[in-house]
Amino acid sequence: MTKPKKDKFYLVQEDILPEAIKKTIKVKEILKLGEVKTINEAVEKMDLSRSAYYKYKDYVFPFFEIAQGKKLLALPFQCPMNQVCYQVF
Repeated sequence: MTKPKKDKFYLVQEDILPEAIKKTIKVKEILKLGEVKTINEAVEKMDLSRSAYYKYKDYVFPFFEIAQGKKLLALPFQCPMNQVCYQVF
């Protein structure tokens, strides 16, 4: 019997993300805010291919959604050198 796959999550700075992932996040935001009515309008507005959007859309989330418990629980704790780190559950 195989073990169920455990998802791993990472907290990374936005500036190291590839453009396609940044644009996917923006597409999700403008759809949620109602700035556009369809996915097609949103990806055109962001100059992103539909295939790239569908490739990443289920895997990227704004940190505030994670912190609010919509995806998982992240608790802050003190890291070395006075940084704040998060333990993810």
